Amino acid sequence: MGLPSSPGGTFHTSLMARIAIQARCGPAGSPQADVTLQPQGPACQLDLSAGEIRSADTPFGLTAHVTAARWDVRSDTFADVKGVNEDIGGGTHAINATAKSSYARIFQRFF
Repeated sequence: MGLPSSPGGTFHTSLMARIAIQARCGPAGSPQADVTLQPQGPACQLDLSAGEIRSADTPFGLTAHVTAARWDVRSDTFADVKGVNEDIGGGTHAINATAKSSYARIFQRFF
């Protein structure tokens, strides 16, 4: 049987959930942050991750379009600690995304 010679598919953003994410300068003035998305559900999904979808100097924003499901949006903050770029904190927001809906998450909003 094998694999198709031209696998493909179409995802229409109009049918997906939209997540707007902002990473601001965090605790202790952390100048860098990353953002990851991970679907939640059956055990096999827990090992899936979109990985870092953005890693950059703060502040920054991004928009992700995801399928309807429960998603964890995570941000970790980094700072130079004695010459080494260290992870100094982070946070996770769970989103029960539904198609055609919009969500917004802000990380490190108080700094």
